[in-house]
Amino acid sequence: MQDKKDNLTRNVGKISSGTFLSRISGLIRDVVLTHFLGTTWVADSFGVAFVIPNMLRGLFGEGALAAAFIPAYTEFKEKKSKAEAIQFAVNLLSILVIVLIILVGIGIALAPLIVKIIAPGFELQAKILSAKLTQILFPYLFLIGLTSVIIAILNAHSVFFLPSLSPMMLNLGIIIPVIVYALVTESSITDKAYVFALGVLLGGVCQLVANYSLIRKIGYRAKFYINLKQKELKTVWKRMIPCIVGLGIREVNVVVDTILASLLITGSVAALQYGNRLMQLPLGVFGIAIGTAVLPLFSKHTAYNNISELKKSIRDAFDLILIIMLPIIVLIFVMGKDMISFIYLHGAFDEKALTMTFSALAFYSIGLISHSLVRVFASAFFALKDTRTPVKISIIAVICNIILNVILMQFLQLRGLALATSIAATIQATILFFALKKEIGEMDFKQLFVNFLKIALISAIIGFVGYYLVHLQISIGMAGRLYLLIKIAIVLLVSLGIYLIGLKILKVESARKILDSFIGRSVKD
Repeated sequence: MQDKKDNLTRNVGKISSGTFLSRISGLIRDVVLTHFLGTTWVADSFGVAFVIPNMLRGLFGEGALAAAFIPAYTEFKEKKSKAEAIQFAVNLLSILVIVLIILVGIGIALAPLIVKIIAPGFELQAKILSAKLTQILFPYLFLIGLTSVIIAILNAHSVFFLPSLSPMMLNLGIIIPVIVYALVTESSITDKAYVFALGVLLGGVCQLVANYSLIRKIGYRAKFYINLKQKELKTVWKRMIPCIVGLGIREVNVVVDTILASLLITGSVAALQYGNRLMQLPLGVFGIAIGTAVLPLFSKHTAYNNISELKKSIRDAFDLILIIMLPIIVLIFVMGKDMISFIYLHGAFDEKALTMTFSALAFYSIGLISHSLVRVFASAFFALKDTRTPVKISIIAVICNIILNVILMQFLQLRGLALATSIAATIQATILFFALKKEIGEMDFKQLFVNFLKIALISAIIGFVGYYLVHLQISIGMAGRLYLLIKIAIVLLVSLGIYLIGLKILKVESARKILDSFIGRSVKD
């Protein structure tokens, strides 16, 4: 059991390390985006244009298809030959090529209608620009759809680090062209939005080529093979439809938020998306990394009907999430505004944009633990080959999110939309947890609860100390960005020191192994 937990933390470490680098590049991408577009109507248009392709990527590519595919592929790999597993995957990829081409064609044709639906509050010029950008961006769905399945295959073969760097290639594809374009030409803000869109396609091509080169090393070759009668293929497609709803709740909620944000003041769509993407930094580096690492592990347990090991792995993943996410949430509330100011406050991004973006980030961050747990609990159901239960629960969460959106936006405006998403994710995670207990039996979470109390206490201390340091006015002869950088660095270092000392004094289980997974050493008792 201990070896399995060490493997989980090591795999999470690999994914988190690569994802961290990718998220940093994403942060740089957003710095460039906010510098050139700010929270203008053009930024709103670009945000809306990217919503649908990005949502379909999460539903059809990275989320649903991977969740339906990995358990079946793992069973193939464990119980049959490698050649049969490869043939199964090639069959799926070949069919996916056709399906994605059809979806892209439909998306391009219906772009104006899509924009009218998801941005009803836009002025005419914003709707026209959004439709044109949507048509440019839709082919990205084809690129990322294939890339996502290839990454799922690599993950099933325990290849995690290099695939986790894929988003970095996308971000570089966006960043480099727009900076070069801005340097060599005097372009309008609208022209820059078009360059951003074309950069997305360039990045998508780079992602696909890089991951294809990795999959060749495990025996794959480019070929077209279709067998619609394959039993396992039918099983994947049958499970995939429920998975679209089960894992796609976050993407659906983002679309709902976008629709309602378009009815608020100008810049609300952009600020909401900036806040959401900042929240994705810790969620992607840790929460989604854990969810990605556990699916192959869960699938291996269920392939051999080892429910006791499945329970232990679920508990370990829960433990990892609490230890990592609780202090991050506290730090976002304490110093999130200073961090946004340091990163984004320049160019077209002004004080109003700063306030709006921090409001979105703060209320989105409340749901960090819940979003992470949804990934873990949903993965457990998918590994058990039960996709219906997550679907039913996610429908409840979507309905709750819409109702809460409409209610809370009346009182909290932009903040209400972000808060509603967090509450909906918490409802979803809670119901998933109790449904999972009913499916596999009671899980021993006594030590986990003790760990939670210890981590909450340390996080509270970090919050008080951090708040004091953030609001402490010291005259050091510096101002502006350098002063902000020094203040942020001090708060982070002090908080890290308090946390590490607190974990050691209170003897929080698993903390040492988590740290070890990120510095790449073997755990020795």
